[in-house]
Amino acid sequence: ADLADPASIGMLFDRAEAALGPVEILVNNASGWLADTFLPDARDRFGRALRPVDAESHDRQFAVDARAPALLIAEFARRHIARGAGWGRIIGLTSGGPAGFPEEVSYGAAKAAQENYTMSAAAELGRYGITANMVRPPVTDTGWVTPEVERQAREFSPLGIARPEEVAEVIVFLASNQARRVTGQIITLSCPARGAARRRGPAPLRPGTLSLGPASCMRPLRGTGGEEGHRRPRPWSSPGHRPRTDARPELRREPTWTPSSCSARRRTPPR
Repeated sequence: ADLADPASIGMLFDRAEAALGPVEILVNNASGWLADTFLPDARDRFGRALRPVDAESHDRQFAVDARAPALLIAEFARRHIARGAGWGRIIGLTSGGPAGFPEEVSYGAAKAAQENYTMSAAAELGRYGITANMVRPPVTDTGWVTPEVERQAREFSPLGIARPEEVAEVIVFLASNQARRVTGQIITLSCPARGAARRRGPAPLRPGTLSLGPASCMRPLRGTGGEEGHRRPRPWSSPGHRPRTDARPELRREPTWTPSSCSARRRTPPR
């Protein structure tokens, strides 16, 4: 099906339901990827062709990576509510976010829009038993990774290039009953090595977000064309979510980073 054609959305659900029954899990993984830029460059650092940002590149990218996921979520929700269902999963894959995506600017912007649609779905559809989350994989070898891409990726990620099945395992978890309390999250796989994180400097804050890793944990590898992340905001960036340093001085300590998993742990003694 051509996801750039809005008429294909209902047809996909009709065919899936005819073959498998009601659709309970939606994974937005399709992409109309292209490489466009605000620069006059004709090639990126890997020698791939670049094109300037124009109406055609914008519309082509957003039709598949932003509009199609929005319409798929809408159709999924409409059918789910109409049949009185109480369990559903929406999962998307992203490389977008507030840090941008140099040399793939429309791709990154469309993925950022998909993130926003998915977070809105999490807020609106939770009452119907639907969770909605995004997965931001690292550079993943689906056949396009060159030696130069792999070299750069290893500079930024201590875990190196991901395999498709490693990303799939996270998606399967989010689609399972074990993830029934996980919604409205952007799950980032892998993160930069400490040296790379320090070189990047501070990241812009995203309102309403609590960081789970170093500030530059989600900066993209420029021009790689894969599903990888951007910078992450600093800890305690969520409005109204501040540690009680007045009553509990021990919370003044910084979170403890675990480099291998890019997780933050707040050391809080039991009440």
